[in-house]
Amino acid sequence: MTVASATVLSGIPLDTFLDETEEAIDLQSQAGVADDLSRPALAAALRRQPCRADSMSAVARLFRLWLRAGEWQEAQRVLVQDGADVLAQLPRNEQHEARISLAFWHVEALQAGPDAEALHRAVGAAEQVLQALAPGQVPDQAWAHLAGLAAEAGDHRCARRCAEARHALQVALPQRSRYRAWDDALLSVRVGLSYAADAQPERAHAAAQEAIRSLAEAGPDQDVDADDWLRLGDSLVRLAPDCVDTIVQQVQAALPPGLAQPRRRSVQVRLARLQARALCAQGRLEEGLAVAAQGRHDLSEDEDDDFNAQVFQWLLQAGHRQAAARLAFECMFHERGSSRRMHPFVVEQVAAASATDEGADVHWALALASAAVRESTQWVCGDEAPSVYFERHLALAARWDAAHPAIELLQGLHLLATGHGPAAALPLLESAVPKDPEFADSDVVGKLWLCRMQVHGAPVALTLPFIEVPCGGWCYSVAVRLEDLHESLPDGAEWPEDAVGALQARYYRQGLARFEAFFESGQGYYLDGNAHTYSMLCNNLAIYCRYDEDDPASAVALHHKGIAASPFAEHYDGLVACHWQAGDKPAFVDTADQLWHYAATYGYGRHTPTRYVPDVANTLYKLDRDNEIAIWLQRIEEWWSGQDEEEQAELHDVYLETVVILLANMAYSQPEDTLARLEPLLPRLRSARLLVAMRNAGVAFERAGLHQRALAQYEDTLTLCVPPQEDADAQRQATLASIEVCKQAMRAGRPWWRFWG
Repeated sequence: MTVASATVLSGIPLDTFLDETEEAIDLQSQAGVADDLSRPALAAALRRQPCRADSMSAVARLFRLWLRAGEWQEAQRVLVQDGADVLAQLPRNEQHEARISLAFWHVEALQAGPDAEALHRAVGAAEQVLQALAPGQVPDQAWAHLAGLAAEAGDHRCARRCAEARHALQVALPQRSRYRAWDDALLSVRVGLSYAADAQPERAHAAAQEAIRSLAEAGPDQDVDADDWLRLGDSLVRLAPDCVDTIVQQVQAALPPGLAQPRRRSVQVRLARLQARALCAQGRLEEGLAVAAQGRHDLSEDEDDDFNAQVFQWLLQAGHRQAAARLAFECMFHERGSSRRMHPFVVEQVAAASATDEGADVHWALALASAAVRESTQWVCGDEAPSVYFERHLALAARWDAAHPAIELLQGLHLLATGHGPAAALPLLESAVPKDPEFADSDVVGKLWLCRMQVHGAPVALTLPFIEVPCGGWCYSVAVRLEDLHESLPDGAEWPEDAVGALQARYYRQGLARFEAFFESGQGYYLDGNAHTYSMLCNNLAIYCRYDEDDPASAVALHHKGIAASPFAEHYDGLVACHWQAGDKPAFVDTADQLWHYAATYGYGRHTPTRYVPDVANTLYKLDRDNEIAIWLQRIEEWWSGQDEEEQAELHDVYLETVVILLANMAYSQPEDTLARLEPLLPRLRSARLLVAMRNAGVAFERAGLHQRALAQYEDTLTLCVPPQEDADAQRQATLASIEVCKQAMRAGRPWWRFWG
């Protein structure tokens, strides 16, 4: 079939063709087909089949396929022809979004081409499109995206105009009046970064100083806190490294006096990073490296280990090759996020060292050997088989330092990775791990415990010497891993759950001590700085204290520590359970209220209010605070309305039971509201044969003063308390008891002088 005779695809046939083509590309990518091989094939396929996009979605997909094929001119043709046709046919209220998208796509197409002038014109045209639209039609994200495109194209003036347009949008919002100082500072930083990229350092420095003034001189009506300074800190230090002392002082002055120790230590780590970057930017490498040691800890907000990658480069620049080698090994061995960025430097250093053996450090070779052992970092091997790569670098390490304990440790890990079994690996791991605490990370210790259990059986393994772990984060991970080790044991293998739980708790407690020692002193291992991991450890240990040690008081203290460090919903859930277990009724109700609000504000996928709200209602009644129960009834209704059909079908019965308990407990103080809400529910309760809820409906009538109506409800409940109804006998006895109580109340309320037959 030739192009001239081929049918032009559009509409649904085009969508089908695009689906098939995209799927084929994904399969090729998964199969490891190189781009330089897949591009010509994709281009040929697109040329064989003429297409006409008739929707913005189809324009985007076809345009991107041509770009992926390396045919930027064809991609641009789709925009010029099909894109223009689609735009003309769109309703007027949809055209502004389409204009923005087409303008941006034109820039992307020209980014792939060789014509820099055309690219600049496309950037300018996109800016004109945004400027021509009404302010409400151009979101902040559009200006942000154009700023990025302009910077990539080298049009820094346009990038600065985009920053000013974004600032104008923020200033126009009345609700942001308290954040004017922040918005002004952010504009100055964006402009400063643009000047820096435009090789205008003086203006970049001045812009940074202006940002500092905006925050430092903010009035009392402005919301400026320590986190605002920290969020802009890296950019400010990059633009004006000599201003770092001012930034540090402002952060320290803005810290709340009651800030929890984990959070305060996180701030100190971030400040150390800022100071190190500022000093090194000024050429003061030795001073910067001295400060950097305090910033080399993982924080909850870190996305990767980029700071250690930066420290690695500073060490090389300063000529500290041995320290750089040790850091490379540390990051590779423990699978840090910075490993990929270090890889080219490590390979280069190993090649240079192995060629001369002058200044060689065993950690260069150990870094690459350890990367070959772990699947997540085996990309370092390139086309070489990981086992061959590993043996080659381990042999090089042995040549430089045959006695280094990491050699036998890596040999043991390699035996496990290559399927040689735990019996072969266990002696090597047992020998190596105690020799250096650096090796006792969660992966190694977890594998050592598993090997022990596979070789000796879990009961015997748990009697073997405890393996010390020096880092709080590793302790947490070891404890979590222990719980799942039984899945790797043979079917039917004995699993002493209580002993395993006690070992987990020992690691949690060791981790708690490691974390808190770091928060106090700043001295510790990389993962000791992660406040959220500490918070999760507190939660898990609190659960153990509550369930296994029947110690709710200790659990409460742990939950509060976790909340202060890094709050999440499970802590509030745990506190509810602790106070209920301890019988502290006011604390139980207050914590349930906190759980409700936290889940509503931040979300909680496992939030099941029907699990605790009935107890809240009963407790409020006993505390003579039943006037608050209506609030919880409203909350349950809000929660119920937020469930989808499938969830409502699953939770229908427990929802009804919860509502009736709430009504029964508010009937005494609000009888009219209770009865109005209860009566329509009765047929549903009977239809679902919810015996407990039906009996509680009788309680509601009784507390509302309608004793005859309560008796009738109890009698109706009795008619359903028959087999095969679940728990029929127990419910019958409970209902008979309720009838007797109700009759006694009725007798107590009759005048003594009236004869009752």
